[in-house]
Amino acid sequence: MNDVLDPDGEGIHLNTLRKNSELHDYFVQHQTSKPYKPRNRAVKQLMDDMDSFIKQIKINRDLERVKQRYMQSTKAELVEHLIRLEQYVAHHNK
Repeated sequence: MNDVLDPDGEGIHLNTLRKNSELHDYFVQHQTSKPYKPRNRAVKQLMDDMDSFIKQIKINRDLERVKQRYMQSTKAELVEHLIRLEQYVAHHNK
C-alpha cells in the first residue's frame, strides 16, 4: 500500500503537512505517534526533618553523583530545597 501512496519512498515534507490543511487533518486523524508532552515530574517529598538530612551527609561522598542528582531535579525542587536549608541554618544560628 505504501508503494501506491509513495512510489519513490521519499515521504512527505513537514511543510507540506503544515500548508495543506486537508492533508494535515488526515495526518492527525491517522497518526500513530503521540505529540510530545513534557512529563510532569512528581515533586519529590523533601525531608521534613532537616537534622536527619544534614546528619546523613558524608564528607567523602561522591560529589559527581550529588551533582547528577541535583541536575535531575526541577527548578521548583531546587528552590524548595534551598529555602529549607536556609531556614535550617537561620534557625540554628539564633
